[in-house]
This record gives sequence, structure tokens and C-alpha cells, in this order.
Amino acid sequence: MKHLMKIGQTYYYRRRVPLYLQVLHEKAFVKLSLHTSKKEHAELRALKLDNMLEELSFELRLKLIEPQQAIEQLKLAGLIGTKTQLMTTIAAKKLVVELNKNRATELVSTLFQQYKQDRLASGRWIDKTALENQRCFDLLLTAVGDHPSGYYTHQSLMDFRAVLQKLPPNVNTSPRTKGKSLSVVLKMQHTKLLSLSQVNKYLVCISAFFSWLSQHEIIAANPAHHLLMSRAKKNPDEERLAYSSDEVKSMLAELGRQKSSFGSSQSRFWVPFIAAYSGARLTEICQLHLDDVYQIDGLYHSSIDRRFN
Repeated sequence: MKHLMKIGQTYYYRRRVPLYLQVLHEKAFVKLSLHTSKKEHAELRALKLDNMLEELSFELRLKLIEPQQAIEQLKLAGLIGTKTQLMTTIAAKKLVVELNKNRATELVSTLFQQYKQDRLASGRWIDKTALENQRCFDLLLTAVGDHPSGYYTHQSLMDFRAVLQKLPPNVNTSPRTKGKSLSVVLKMQHTKLLSLSQVNKYLVCISAFFSWLSQHEIIAANPAHHLLMSRAKKNPDEERLAYSSDEVKSMLAELGRQKSSFGSSQSRFWVPFIAAYSGARLTEICQLHLDDVYQIDGLYHSSIDRRFN
């Protein structure tokens, strides 16, 4: 887990203070002993501290609490010293305004790194999610450029959407396009382009980032509104039909008769059964281990999200 460090046998919590709390805090980083040598206990306590810092930052930014209240909560948690002087509301507001002015001139590449760390620290993202969003953001920088946050308008993001519609899938990994500049790729003829859902996936990543900038008052308004593309409605006879209960039973019965053919890959045999009875996604099922399945009061349960924390 992020923000954990071990000194001797004891775990410590160490992280950068959220920007909107730095105006109240005497240091850029906090470090606090978690008074435990057990990693699982340390992770739980660190997660609680993370949540508290993010919540205080959010409440202070939206003026839901006064600066003095935030300082008192930080003191109670042991994150700042008891001798820290209380800051007046006016002084805190002035510092927040100044902070926003300074951040408005920062390049979005710098702001995106702060956004990514915020999402990882709060548990909203795992490393895989961060990597996917980074790839999406890198494509935006390639297409539009790295500028201060106020540079981007709704039209510039619409232009980015138009670029996405002209790109082939796997543009960075396909042997045909890997290593080529975006301008060269756009001039090439492609037999297959990004699907509507793939284009929207990029746009969701970008919209979420600019929404974060707006929520944190780094930009005055979110330019990434109404970017998603809607799919044309299909005729009822073109819609994908679901399997009937009898069809599902027939498939599982046939699969059961072929169990021996899986050989050493018995774990694959259970995937469709778990999917049929749990409704879980393929990626969730395939990351399960034996110790993730257990019984409580005679009923079987599975812990799917533990691997993502």
C-alpha cells in the first residue's frame, strides 16, 4: 500500500499533505508511527488517515468547515503538533486563493500526476487503472500539446475527439503504427478504426481529469462536457439476445462432461460456473485464489476486491 514505510519492526505513515491542507500545515509531508508491526493493521490505519486527509481537504476547499476545525482534527489524529498556531479564516482564504493562482499556470502534465496520486492514495484507482489513464492522457498531450490548464477549451477537446475517430486500435503497440508520429498515423489508411466504445473510453478518462480540476477550483469551468458519443439505436431485431435458462443449463452440463479434458488447467473449468452463478466479470473471476473462497454459516463467499487494494 502507498504511504507505508517500515523502520525496524514498526510501520509508519508518510505522505505529502494535500495541497489545500498545506496552507494550514507547517510541513509538506506528514510522518506518523502506526504503532504496529503487522502489515494488515498498518494498511487499515493508513487507509483511515488517507481518507481523513482527503475529506478534510475537500471540506476546506468547499468551505464546509473552518480552517481552525481542520487544524483541530489534524491535531487529534497526531498529524500535526499540538503547538501549531491556529490560522484565521481570512488568512487561510488568502492562501487558498494564492495557491489557485499559482496552480492555474501549471502544465496539465504536472497536474495530471497530482490527479493520479490523488486517485491512487484514495483507493479509487489501482496501478492498472493509473497506467490506462496515463496512456489516455499521453495521447491527449500528443494530439493537443502540454499547456497550462486554462488553455484547453471545449473545442480543443472536440478536436481531440475527432483525432480519436481516425486512429486504429492499439496505435502504440501495433507493429504497423508503433514508433510513428501521430501526424504520420493519421495520414495512413487503416482497415479498422477505434470503435465508438473505445473512443468513449478515452473521453471518459479526459472528462474525469478536467472534472477533478474543476472540483478543485484549478479551472473556472470544465471544458470536457458533452464529449461522449452516443450510439445510434438499433432495431429490436438487431439487439443481442440473452441466453435462455435452458441454454445456460445445457452449456454448463456439457462443460461438466468435459471436465477431464482440462487436465492441469482445472482452474479454467470453474470460470464459466462462477460467472453463471455470481455474475462477476471475467477479470474479477480470473484473479481469484483458493483462499479468496470461504464458507460462512455453510454458505460459500468470495473476496474479489481484496487483490485490488
